[in-house]
Amino acid sequence: MEQLCVVVDAQSEDGKRLFHDVLAAYSIGQNIEITIKWLKAAVTEDEVRSACTDAQIAFVNASDPVRATMIGNAVCVQNSHCALVYYDFSLPEGTQALVQYFSRLIPARPIRYLLQPTRSECYQTVSQLHRNAARQKLFEWETKGLKYRIPFESILYFRSERNHIFLHLKNGSEYSFLGKLSSVEQMVPNCCFVRVHQSYLVSRSSILLVDKQKKSVRLCNGEDIYISKAHYKETLEI
Repeated sequence: MEQLCVVVDAQSEDGKRLFHDVLAAYSIGQNIEITIKWLKAAVTEDEVRSACTDAQIAFVNASDPVRATMIGNAVCVQNSHCALVYYDFSLPEGTQALVQYFSRLIPARPIRYLLQPTRSECYQTVSQLHRNAARQKLFEWETKGLKYRIPFESILYFRSERNHIFLHLKNGSEYSFLGKLSSVEQMVPNCCFVRVHQSYLVSRSSILLVDKQKKSVRLCNGEDIYISKAHYKETLEI
């Protein structure tokens, strides 16, 4: 079954009920499993980043622009592929107040702003953003009946161990699933990944340098991966 992760920042009971009902209806209507990650009132930046790591959509209450911008910026930094949606049930009065209100929110690059959102409007927003996420360049796999999708550019490397594949992301997250690295190699674009070892398939964009003396690649997270003799020439050429 396909899985969708949605982060929701809703402090009022009416707001929580609105998004719960909308996402429950969408889950049933589309036959997908939706994970809702609720942000608490006193949420920290680290907690926001942890919540949005695997999220495709984030609904953020903009009634407090300073707090909303903190959340929005944390989402953008941690997961640039997460669609950020601000919503509010009222706006401040006066031109100057409105300018200050929106000027704080703009740097976080929201994809949409919903004023006094209805259930129908929220449902349509989830539907459109879900379709947009499905069209991104994603690596897909299935495990334990759940289907996962990860953007190629978020991947650091694949590592094989026996009959398992360990997927390491640039944000530090790790997933595992059954499979062979040779099969994974056929599923990813050649222009984005390079096989540096029998057990490692590395994202080209994550390689900072090649150490010829140590015969290894240095990745953007500071990790070094040994280059095997069979793949050394190809890695240097790339």
